[in-house]
Amino acid sequence: MKFFKSTLAIVVLCTTNSMFAARGGVVAPKGKTPRGGAVIPAKTYKQLVDDVKNAGDAWNNTTKKLNASFTDRIASGALAADLEDYQLDSLLQTARDYHAIFTGNPSEDRNLLNSLAQERQAIVEWFNMGKKQTTEQ
Repeated sequence: MKFFKSTLAIVVLCTTNSMFAARGGVVAPKGKTPRGGAVIPAKTYKQLVDDVKNAGDAWNNTTKKLNASFTDRIASGALAADLEDYQLDSLLQTARDYHAIFTGNPSEDRNLLNSLAQERQAIVEWFNMGKKQTTEQ
């Protein structure tokens, strides 16, 4: 049953990724099937926090956003671990705090924080839709 639920979660991730791409330039996570069709094992919240803290690929300095592949990995892990939306939001805030590069210019930093907040909100909404779809089936 756990295998079926995990596989279903991956399918949901693959089918809902385009919904947020058109939303104001916000990058949404994109579902990917792991190599060989293997299911990503569920991690605990603590393991996901450690992954966020140690991620070398979390920040894209060119776009000034969290990398889509990173947010995909974290959102997929949160879905596989059956976390709540506030826990995913906390993981994304931790990623922002650990990896975002601020300029020191109050106006630019405020704009960056607003952009990251919108990105976080879109990812959490996407996560909630994926979670809702997996519980309905």
